[in-house]
Amino acid sequence: MQISDEELVSKILEIERELDKLLDEEKYEEMLVLLDKRESLLKELSSIPADLASGILQSDQIRTEKIKQMMNQTSNQAKQIKYNEIGLKGYKSSYEQQEKNKLDRRS
Repeated sequence: MQISDEELVSKILEIERELDKLLDEEKYEEMLVLLDKRESLLKELSSIPADLASGILQSDQIRTEKIKQMMNQTSNQAKQIKYNEIGLKGYKSSYEQQEKNKLDRRS
């Protein structure tokens, strides 16, 4: 059964809404599945309406920027964790040395 272009566009628009929702929930793997589905639906259209193509392009650019921002945040968090880890190791080493010195003085 052939699906009309109108039904295809409706499904594509639903996928667009779902993509935004998944991005907000950081469910990237699920987004990939929907992107593949969107691609196959777009190929089924007899012609892609200019406003649909423009809307998809604009939405994808916004999603790409959000993903870049999330990646930067994750990278910064990883760096901060590493710095904290280094600081804790230094503190632990200093604390252990102080405790050792206290024991040595008592002996």
